[in-house]
Amino acid sequence: MVDATTVIIGGGITGLSAARELSCLAPHDKIIVCEGSPRFGGKITRLDLADGLRVDVGAESMLARRPEGLELISELGLDDQRVHPTAARAQSFLDGAVRPLPPSNMGVPVDLDGLDGYLSPAGLARARTEIDLPAEPLTGDIGIGDYVAARFGDEVTDRLLEPMLGGVYAGQSRRLSFEAVHPALYAAARSGGSLLRAAREVAAAARRSNDAATGDAPPVFAGLRGGINTLITALEADLERRRVELRIGTPVRTITRTARGASS
Repeated sequence: MVDATTVIIGGGITGLSAARELSCLAPHDKIIVCEGSPRFGGKITRLDLADGLRVDVGAESMLARRPEGLELISELGLDDQRVHPTAARAQSFLDGAVRPLPPSNMGVPVDLDGLDGYLSPAGLARARTEIDLPAEPLTGDIGIGDYVAARFGDEVTDRLLEPMLGGVYAGQSRRLSFEAVHPALYAAARSGGSLLRAAREVAAAARRSNDAATGDAPPVFAGLRGGINTLITALEADLERRRVELRIGTPVRTITRTARGASS
């Protein structure tokens, strides 16, 4: 017996994940996913090359320091397919040259000496004042780029934070939620005090949480063998087993309120 019917509009990673979560919470509900395009996955997609080679042409990894994506990988039985990047350091093209990004905690500096030569002399001098600047506790969320600029100066946001977060979130750091992007550091900032000191402490805590036998810092990113696009394939198969109805080429043009809810 069907308890309720739910239509999820959009079959990207968010829509498919929502359908899976709902099927776990309400296994007797009828769940329909409507996707307007000819395929599922949204921004996560692949390109088929010669000799059966497939490459990601959308997102190619996920942030491994957030638990949600890794939990989904585990629940879909893909742990043995999980991979992490090599130890190669991130780089940026700055002042006509390729330069390694200085040490940071997701773009927030942890070593001011490492900024020497990466920032202008004036920018470095401004960043060095952060440790002594008064900092009242945050009372609410703020754009992480604005907060880092207020603490370290605009150059740190523009030259260090922006390349790091822009590549991960495809957004402008001054418009990205501090709480959403870096919840651990945001929690520390809510107590007030130096952001440099907080970034160092959060990074140290992350290292301690890793395997004590190796002492390595936990990886920042994670992917899957064959590309992150295989997560979509696994999600589709899982939803079909759960008898979720998956419809491609089905755009939803209107939603009408009814006495029992809404229809589309």
